[in-house]
Amino acid sequence: LAQRVQVGAQGTEVDQLALAFNTMLDQIERAFGQRDATEERLRQFLADASHELRTPLTSIQGFAELFRLGPEDARMSTATIMRRIEEESARMKGLVEDLLLLARLDQVRRSERAPVDLAVLAADACSDAIAADPARPVTLAAPQPVVVLGDAAHLRQALANLVTNALRHTPAGSAIEVTAGLREGYAVVEVRDHGPGLDGEALVHAFDRFWRRDASRAGTGAGLGLAIVAAVAAEHSGHATVVNAPHGGALFSLRLPLVPGEAA
Repeated sequence: LAQRVQVGAQGTEVDQLALAFNTMLDQIERAFGQRDATEERLRQFLADASHELRTPLTSIQGFAELFRLGPEDARMSTATIMRRIEEESARMKGLVEDLLLLARLDQVRRSERAPVDLAVLAADACSDAIAADPARPVTLAAPQPVVVLGDAAHLRQALANLVTNALRHTPAGSAIEVTAGLREGYAVVEVRDHGPGLDGEALVHAFDRFWRRDASRAGTGAGLGLAIVAAVAAEHSGHATVVNAPHGGALFSLRLPLVPGEAA
């Protein structure tokens, strides 16, 4: 596919045919390249997912063996063993649910659309954050309804993931600021934290699946939360972005067109 036909300069029918043939080869070469890249991403995704699932499974197996040993091994009480098995099972269940959601979002099938007020969903996400960490200053600026046509459950998950990401990867007690509004025909939700921000590599890969290499924002989780945000944005013809905010911290944005099908 790397070979090309020599094209003359006279503009004859043979030259035009050669040019068309080379154009066809360019398209075929790009298609094969895209296929190879897709297969490589799929292999990496499956490897990452298997690794993430293996960790809680190994823990469950280990705790089950401790339970089987019973009184002969008194290093851990039965109640503790059962609690840890339950925690690891919940962790694995959450990972599987995230993987299933990403698989559904990757499908070309359009989900049911209905009017959704992003300001209300942002308020709910802030309320959940305050319930999870009462000492954390969380503020919301949403002076008017921000209504889009979309999948309410998916949008709720995306906003919850943005706020949870800020909670999980910033110092305790640092403020989180959430805004929702209309800008030039688009609905925009922003989540600003006051943590250390992201380095250059993390800014590029923040929305990649299983990406967790930013040491300054290290935390628990499988690295799927922001990938879900990006997938939900794409599902609604929008996009998610992140930049380092002035005076420190990271600023995550979800931008969706008010008219369905229009690219943001």
